[in-house]
Amino acid sequence: MRVPAVIRWPNMIPAGSNTDKLLTAMDVLPTCAKLSGAELPNDLVIDGKDMMPVLLNGAASPHEHFFYVHWGDLEGVRWKSWKLHVVDGKTALYNLDEDIAEKKNLAANHPEIVQQLQSAMQAFEKDMKENLRPAGLVENPKPLTKR
Repeated sequence: MRVPAVIRWPNMIPAGSNTDKLLTAMDVLPTCAKLSGAELPNDLVIDGKDMMPVLLNGAASPHEHFFYVHWGDLEGVRWKSWKLHVVDGKTALYNLDEDIAEKKNLAANHPEIVQQLQSAMQAFEKDMKENLRPAGLVENPKPLTKR
């Protein structure tokens, strides 16, 4: 997924700057909470991260791994330049720096990366089952509170 975004904050984010670092829509909540001084609930897993270090200082992506979940099914993971896609028992590995269109499956050439990313997916899937996310069922959601 590559979705452009425009973020404007005069005198804070340099005009005309851009980044190809991985940021996601789920990063908006923790970023806005931090900027406003609100506290996030500590009884839920918040997968998003504060994106301001990337936007202000060009820091690395705050995500070690980025997981692709489609309608509740974990289908892939991105790590650095690599993307592992697993659907219907078919596994494909792409180097996004060299193949942004995901045309050349490199899984056979890099079994160690496939194994590493499959392990990351298994750990994340286990974590999803054990820890409630905000998108899960929450009967009595707690409002954000000021620090």
